[in-house]
Amino acid sequence: MPEPRAEKRYVHTRQGQLHCRSWTPSTQARPPLLCLHAMPYSGLHFATLAPLLADRRQVICPDYPGYGGSDALPGAPTIPIYAGAVLDMIAALELSGQVNVLGFHTGCLVAAEMALQSPTMIGRLVLIDVPLFEPEIRAQRRSAVATPPGYDADPGSMAAAWEMNVSSKLDKLPIDRCMELLAEQLRTGTRAHEGFGAAFEYPADERLASLRHDTLVIATHSSLNGPSHAAADCLPNARLENRTDLGPPVLDDGAPELAHLACRFLDRDAGQTDD
Repeated sequence: MPEPRAEKRYVHTRQGQLHCRSWTPSTQARPPLLCLHAMPYSGLHFATLAPLLADRRQVICPDYPGYGGSDALPGAPTIPIYAGAVLDMIAALELSGQVNVLGFHTGCLVAAEMALQSPTMIGRLVLIDVPLFEPEIRAQRRSAVATPPGYDADPGSMAAAWEMNVSSKLDKLPIDRCMELLAEQLRTGTRAHEGFGAAFEYPADERLASLRHDTLVIATHSSLNGPSHAAADCLPNARLENRTDLGPPVLDDGAPELAHLACRFLDRDAGQTDD
């Protein structure tokens, strides 16, 4: 089977231009799939996973406003703003039928909000490592992470970003992959923290409880394993896959298994499963 065609493009939305990457197979017999990234990265985070998901379906990985190649917002973002921008992108791309959505970390919240804002446009959801916390924990975490990164003339001000993307990952990822993730974080500049603020302000417990979409929650071996279990309990129509055999960097090391789990779920009851 030929490799899916990889492309980059910009789409006009109410929040300015949204940049996205897409992988398009030669045969498209299945609904398109959106992949929504974690903070403080971009759709490039899915560069390893997306081609494996593009089995007879187009896979589209947008960058939220202010991240990756997308235009920055004039003010502080919110999860509903991110969701609205991606919904605008779907409309601009004129994707036919329902669109399935896969979210990772913050992307889980954006995916859920998209389904709540436009329930007929969104089909099934795959949520990997859901950041669902009680309100007091959200407030604590927001205080801890939603602060400017403090970059200045001292190269040491970027030490935390280097450790997060390079030093801590070099034993598992090639240096080029580490550097491209570092570059995606640094290109957000002094506003890298704003997405974390949006995530920890979002009342995920209330919003997820209102969601009626068919959902697969994948809980990997991470600090979000417990919150993902809580999310599966909160969601009315969720199935849980507890996969503690998969650990960080899970979008790279765990890409084949994540793609298998996601595709099996998305194609269930459609006569298209490979099991």
